[in-house]
Amino acid sequence: MASSAAKLSALRGIPADLIELESPDTLAILAFVQIHHSAELIVKAVERNLATHNLSLARYVVLRLLVGRDPVPLGWIAEKHFSRMSNITGVIDRLVRDGLVERLPDPDDRRIVRVKLTPAGDKLLRATRRPHREFLAKTMSPLADDDLRTLVVLLSKLTEPLEAAT
Repeated sequence: MASSAAKLSALRGIPADLIELESPDTLAILAFVQIHHSAELIVKAVERNLATHNLSLARYVVLRLLVGRDPVPLGWIAEKHFSRMSNITGVIDRLVRDGLVERLPDPDDRRIVRVKLTPAGDKLLRATRRPHREFLAKTMSPLADDDLRTLVVLLSKLTEPLEAAT
């Protein structure tokens, strides 16, 4: 624990002697800091990789959500993307500007805007999907398959009560 304590201390300015106490609340804090730090590093790496295809992670996720679907409401995209409507609107604006998606009026309710993938968006996604999957596999390769399964189970166990509370 000493080397990870020193690393976390340097990383986030947490006093090393506090980390070394290993009390239950300190371990919870350390777990949170490590999850947060790991997620930041992974997301930054994914963003850099997707940028080579002129995509951000948010844009890529929206395109993936639209594959094979009839036009969907913006609210549905925001919900599946775990984002606020205002954030999704900005992402959609940029995707429309680039010709990757189009907005359509809802035939039954003028207040609802629907979004669908354009042929250009589908083409970009097809060109990006395999390299992105390979990048993710390489990024996660320090963990064996059993480790990845365990990680998924543990993170699900951690987030399920939080999801239920929202």
